[in-house]
Amino acid sequence: MTIKNINPIFFGTMILILLSSCHALVEDEFPDFIKTPVLNSTLQADSTIKVQLSYTANLKDSVPYPIENGIVVIASTTVIDTLAYTKDGWYESSHTAKAGTAYTCEVTIPGCEKLSAEIYVPQPTPIENVIFTEVAGKDEYGENISSFRFSIRNDTMNDQYWDVRMIEEGIHRRYNQEAKVWYDYFGSKQQSIYMIAGQDSVLLNEANPLTIFSNKKIAGPTYDVCFYFSERNTGFSPNYTHYIEFRSVTKSYYEFKKQYYIYDTADIEQVGSSAQNYSLYSNVKNGFGIFAGYSVSRFKIEF
Repeated sequence: MTIKNINPIFFGTMILILLSSCHALVEDEFPDFIKTPVLNSTLQADSTIKVQLSYTANLKDSVPYPIENGIVVIASTTVIDTLAYTKDGWYESSHTAKAGTAYTCEVTIPGCEKLSAEIYVPQPTPIENVIFTEVAGKDEYGENISSFRFSIRNDTMNDQYWDVRMIEEGIHRRYNQEAKVWYDYFGSKQQSIYMIAGQDSVLLNEANPLTIFSNKKIAGPTYDVCFYFSERNTGFSPNYTHYIEFRSVTKSYYEFKKQYYIYDTADIEQVGSSAQNYSLYSNVKNGFGIFAGYSVSRFKIEF
């Protein structure tokens, strides 16, 4: 029997049966799993303490389900505070996080084991001796690559972790998908920068992204940080205030960001390889998520 002699009704019926079989197979291979609580919070020094709670989502869920009936307690050496629920799984404190302070977060949710996590919000690391080089090289398009170099002090007795950023602060525009309208807000946006390992033993021992690094290989009391940006990808508008932002971060922040980079890039298929799956770092006991913190030093960029 040739294709042209097949009855159209028979052919259509067979297609429907095959599609139904495939649909059933997908459902069988991805069953619902037990929902696990997720705690996410990043404490920024001198900013209000906030914690978000949700449940892990199934493949058929469009968004994770927020947890509205949790009891969230943040404790430090000076304050014990029960956070108030606001919306979308967010709980907010009446206190601000302080640099140089250890925090413990404990969460009680009906029907679940108690969640807990702890961090130490580090003191900010000052930025010193900033040097701008307008032409530090050329990119593949022949356009200028510029750089900023600055010094930081290293505590050789303790582990330290940092995150280098360049930001623009001012009035930005954002689109509200629900209301279908544009609105203006005051805030900051991260600009595109990168760091090069070269012969630097510190960065040669770091996983990507190199803009997040530790003092594991810094032997002396100081270290010079250098980052690059191109005029093609980065602009300095007079409508914004521009800063070098240097974050002193917790180990949990460092570990999560390094692991997230692998997680985010693992599904990019390349010639001779297939997509891989990697789990995300979590420091939450009896649940998932990340409890982290940081403090900030800024240097205003003026040309």
